[in-house]
Amino acid sequence: MSDLIDKEVASGFAMDTQIEIFDPEHPVQLCQDEKKNLRRSWLIEPEYFVDQNRKHFCFNSDTSLLAEFIRLYQGERFLEIGCNNAALLVYVSKYNPAVLHGIEILKEPARLAAHNLQAHHLKDWMIFCQDIRQFNPGSDQYDVIASNPPFFSLEESGYPDINNLNHKKLGRIEVNLNLADLIQKSSQLLRSNGRFYLVHRPERIMEIMVLLDQNNLGLSRMGMVYDHRDSQCKSVLIEATKERKSRTVIEDLIWIGSENVMQKN
Repeated sequence: MSDLIDKEVASGFAMDTQIEIFDPEHPVQLCQDEKKNLRRSWLIEPEYFVDQNRKHFCFNSDTSLLAEFIRLYQGERFLEIGCNNAALLVYVSKYNPAVLHGIEILKEPARLAAHNLQAHHLKDWMIFCQDIRQFNPGSDQYDVIASNPPFFSLEESGYPDINNLNHKKLGRIEVNLNLADLIQKSSQLLRSNGRFYLVHRPERIMEIMVLLDQNNLGLSRMGMVYDHRDSQCKSVLIEATKERKSRTVIEDLIWIGSENVMQKN
C-alpha cells in the first residue's frame, strides 16, 4: 500500500463510495470469462507487456506517443487518469516512481489493469476503480499526472443513446469525463511545479490552452504528430506545469509512417 493513502483511509473511502481499490496486497484473480478475449501486446519494448481485452479499448499509437513524451524521474509520484489496462503504467514503471497510481471508472478494465501490474511484480502501485471527480487522496499530491482521454465530445459523437455504449466507444467519447473536468481535477491533484501530460486532437488545442490557463497550468512543452499518409496533424502532446508561466518549447515534429514507425524531424 502506498504512503499516499493509508489502509484505514483507503478501506473506509472504498466502503463509503462503493469503489474498489486494487494493490499488491490484494491480488486480482481473473475468471475464465474475463480471460477468454485476452491477447498479449507490448508497449514500445517487449518487456513492457500487458494483456488486452479485444472487446475493450486497446492502446494505440497515441499511448506510445504519450509514454515517450512523459518526463518522469525516480522517486516521483505518478497518477494516470483513465488508465484502462495499465499499459502506460507498466511502461513508466521503468523510471522507478515512488508511487504508481491509476484511476479507471470501468470495472473490467480496472481489474485487468491490476492483473497486468501484478504480472510485472511491481510495488507501490494502486488502481482505483472510481470516478476521478470524486477521488480524494487527502493532503498528498502528485508530481506527475498523465491522461490519454476520450477525444470526442458528446456533441461530436452523434450517438442518441449514451447509456448503451460499449467499452470501445466509452474509450472515445466524453461520457464519464470531459476535458474541462479532467484538467481541473488534474490541477487540484498536482503539487506546485508538478507536470500534467496529455495527448489529444489538434482540433481542440485552443480549448485545451484556455482550460490550462484557467486552472493555473502553464504550457511548457508541446509536440505535434503527423501521418505520412496524408501529412495531416493527428495528435498534439502537451506538458503543462502547475503554477508556472514559462516559454513553451515546441518539440521536433513526430511522423508516423505507414508501418506505425515514429520518427522525429
